[in-house]
Formats: sequence, structure tokens, C-alpha cells
Amino acid sequence: MAHAPLLSLLGNFTGSEPYVTGATLTAAPAEHVLLGVGAVVGLGLFAWLPWLPRRVRSGFASIGLMTCSALLVYFSGGYTEAHFHFFVIVGVLAVYEDWLPFVMGILYVAIQHGIFGMAHPEAVYNHPEAIANPMGWGLVHAVFILMLASALVTNWFSVERSREETRQKMQSLEDSEEAKAEVERLNEQLVVQADDSPRPWTRSRRGISPRTRPRTPISRLSKPSATRSWR
Repeated sequence: MAHAPLLSLLGNFTGSEPYVTGATLTAAPAEHVLLGVGAVVGLGLFAWLPWLPRRVRSGFASIGLMTCSALLVYFSGGYTEAHFHFFVIVGVLAVYEDWLPFVMGILYVAIQHGIFGMAHPEAVYNHPEAIANPMGWGLVHAVFILMLASALVTNWFSVERSREETRQKMQSLEDSEEAKAEVERLNEQLVVQADDSPRPWTRSRRGISPRTRPRTPISRLSKPSATRSWR
């Protein structure tokens, strides 16, 4: 939806752009601008609805972003530089890491450059060679889009493998931590059981009482018996 104001200005502009490129532009028909910008806003609203499934919303977002690229090319008069927007959007769609919006975006480019480019080549290309041979130049664009898609998918798989390896390492670490915690818990139980169990030396000490020990009177040890006779 952020593209809507820019597309409206570009679609209604006639003359030379004085600030950046100096390109000469011609305004598109008002009904085309209204229909195109309205489609972008509508698709953006559907992609924003929170109660729709995520994949459905990403599909609407994919079509809406690709429509922005098509309108940018059309409203600019088919400038080659405007086609760069397709490459940017394909990279944005790869961020979803979902096959549905990614494949929808690639198919959109193929249909737009194939069918629409064949029917109205002057709305897609701005140089005579492409207008005269839209199929060949459409194939050139398709090859570069597929190369970009291949690079993005390769990076996508690499990221997924890295995440899986990280997930496995984290799982192994969690398992080892759980095993360590279990060992510590068992050790604590053993210590508690050892503290609660009776000890032999304690029983033996408790079993000996001063009252039960035989005691010899000191008087009998230090004084002779009164009945002892001396000869």
C-alpha cells in the first residue's frame, strides 16, 4: 500500500522528471491509473486482514507487490530501469520462506512479461528492439529472474540447514543439561537418605550408660581391709 501514492503520481505525470533522471514520461489513461492503484490498495487490505491464514495473506501480498512492479513499468513507459523493481520484489518474497508466495511471484512475472508483453509490448519495453521482438526479450528477462530465484532458493536451503543443525545442537545441549540435573537430583536423594538412616556408632554410644558400667569404690583401692591380719 505504500506504493499507492507514488504510483498515482507517476501514472498522472506528463513531462520530464527534473530532479533525478530527467526521463520524459507520459501520463497513462486515468481509468488505468485508478484501476491499477485501486487493485494495489485492495490487495494490500486483504493482506492486512488479521483473521485470514498467514499463507493466504502472504499470497495477496505477493500479487500486490508484483502488481506494483508491473504498474511501475507501465506508468514509466517501459523503462528498463523500472524492471529492476521486479528483482527487488522477488528478493522480498523470499523473506517469507514460503513456497506459495514465492512461486506466485515468479508466475506473475512470467505471465506479465509473456502474455501482456506480447499483447502490448510498448507498455512493457521502451526500446524498438524489444517492441519488435517481445518474445525474445521476455525470455531474456525470464532467464535473469530464474537465475535470481535459483540464488535465493540456494540461500534459503542453506539457512534451513543451518537452523536444523543449530536446533539439533540445542536439543543435544538440553538433553545433556537434563541428564546432569537428573544426576544431581539422585545425588541429593542419596545424601538425604544417608542423613536419615541410623548410624552404628551412634547406637553403640547410646547403648552405653554410666549407670551400667562397673565401678570400683575408690576407698577399696586406696585403703587396706580392716580384717586383714599382719603376721
